[in-house]
Amino acid sequence: MIRLFLIFLLIPLASRTFPGEGTNQNQKFGSIQVTSKPESGMAIFINDRNTGKVTPYTFEGLSAGEYQVKLVNQWYQSQTRKVVITDERTQLIAFTLRPIFAELTLNTPFDAKIFVNNQLVGTSGWTGRVAEGICKVRVEKQGFKTKEFQLSIVAGKKEKVDVKLDTFSGNLEISSEPSGAIITINGTIYGLTPFTIRDLSVGNYSVTLTKAGFTTLIVPTEVKSGLTTKIQGKLLSGKQIGITSEPSGANIFINDSLYGLTPRSIFLEYGEYNIKLTKGTLVLVDKVHVTQVGGNTYAFKLKETNDPLENQMVFVKGGTFRMGDTFGDGKKFEKPVREVTISDFYISKFEITQEIWVQLMGSNPSHFNNCENCPVERVTWSQAQEFLSRLNNLTGKQYRLPTEAEWEYAARGGEKTLNHRYAGARNINDVAWYSGNSGNNTNEVGQLKPNELGIYDMSGNVWEWCSDWFALYPNNPESNPVGPQVGDGKVVRGGSWFGYIGACRITFRGFDDPANSRSYIGFRVVLSNNP
Repeated sequence: MIRLFLIFLLIPLASRTFPGEGTNQNQKFGSIQVTSKPESGMAIFINDRNTGKVTPYTFEGLSAGEYQVKLVNQWYQSQTRKVVITDERTQLIAFTLRPIFAELTLNTPFDAKIFVNNQLVGTSGWTGRVAEGICKVRVEKQGFKTKEFQLSIVAGKKEKVDVKLDTFSGNLEISSEPSGAIITINGTIYGLTPFTIRDLSVGNYSVTLTKAGFTTLIVPTEVKSGLTTKIQGKLLSGKQIGITSEPSGANIFINDSLYGLTPRSIFLEYGEYNIKLTKGTLVLVDKVHVTQVGGNTYAFKLKETNDPLENQMVFVKGGTFRMGDTFGDGKKFEKPVREVTISDFYISKFEITQEIWVQLMGSNPSHFNNCENCPVERVTWSQAQEFLSRLNNLTGKQYRLPTEAEWEYAARGGEKTLNHRYAGARNINDVAWYSGNSGNNTNEVGQLKPNELGIYDMSGNVWEWCSDWFALYPNNPESNPVGPQVGDGKVVRGGSWFGYIGACRITFRGFDDPANSRSYIGFRVVLSNNP
């Protein structure tokens, strides 16, 4: 008996006879075709036995008789249908399924882990099926508080939940001397000192304290979870001062920044300032000390200046920069890129013009000599030195040619650099006279845009002599480099009116014999200080 039962189990379902079916030669056979919607893939049971098949499927060679067909799936209700098989007929059973699930969408912060009924289902948002009933959701992310909640799931509905996570928080206790300062954190005003801000999210903040009559104080700080961070700020004060001059209407420069014309009232913090007043050829250079007990009015008398470059020198704050082919498309003599440190200096806003050259030297060597405000050219390096000697004798100052490192640092915009390829712009036509737009001649200085420091024509118009002898760059950091002691040529920088675009790049290097004079080489000057 046991052996017969085992043989029965080995017979394929399609060839079995079910209870009530005959086994004689007159036995009749038929087929059952089972389908399901809205989804297929439902497990098919016949007479409570798992056939191992899923919808859609057609069972053939079934003996005539009555059968129970049941569909089973975890997401739909089980359904049972009866069907009668007759000879050589195919019976179609089409099930319409009734869902026992809902589609759940969880919108979460990026990289958050999502658990549904304690199973990790995804990160950074998830959509999937959940069974009808109570659904447990847990969302985790490093640096944020874990959020857990339950949902009541109704079959056949779509559920969408936006999950926001709370960060860990701390407190910020802020005081100032004097008190009553406005507290601004990352652009938002919170109140006046002293003040405690509670439940700030963990992270870095910029705290700004402001009070009328006092300096602004900016304090970077970090808020840590569960802790109170204290800030105690001391505000420095200043006062309103009046500046007058004889004659009036003079430009006021304080630490090289223009503040308008005299007479003028200006708020300054307590401290020492360099002040310069200019009007035409009249000038006054002095220092003022703004103190709590000092005077409130400063009166100055301007005097004549014999310096033709007065008011034309731009202050360049020193710093460290990467000198050379930082764009990666330069020539081999623009490499290696290395760190160079430069001290403060002043550089002329414009290339030396024909008008200024004639004032000191008495004649005009320029090829394009009908333009007083165009750069002087056809000047040898040695002739530039003679010009500087006369200029220094006239003014008592120490003008000189820029070093190559000073020239590139200024052309880049110094500490205000925006990393442009040309001196002041990415588009060469905005800042440079070169072969593509010059008209085959020099052009008046200062017509195009200046660079970040307010210096004009450092790209194009004329090449500019530097003080250095030309040599390949060393492969080490340097401070205020002046180049080698001797060489075959003096460095020229900036490109010119007839040059191609690449030569106008701020990192491009040229050189020429110091005895040569060219219609495309001129110069500008620098001062280590500007008394």
